[in-house]
Amino acid sequence: MSQTIEIADAAPAVSGPEFLTVAEARARLRIGKSLALRLLAEGKIPSVKLGRRRLIPAHALHALAQQAA
Repeated sequence: MSQTIEIADAAPAVSGPEFLTVAEARARLRIGKSLALRLLAEGKIPSVKLGRRRLIPAHALHALAQQAA
């Protein structure tokens, strides 16, 4: 008797807001301001700019953590 297990190929569930401010992202990653700004400038953390605010998609932090692991 064989069983088939299907694994969903979907993005992981993220609790909380879909976009984070730079300060919120820094707190989640536990990194300093200069490192966060450098990662943003290098494009290692994607972001969008709305007016004067720079917002980071929450899934981008998850992807960054997966790359580092």
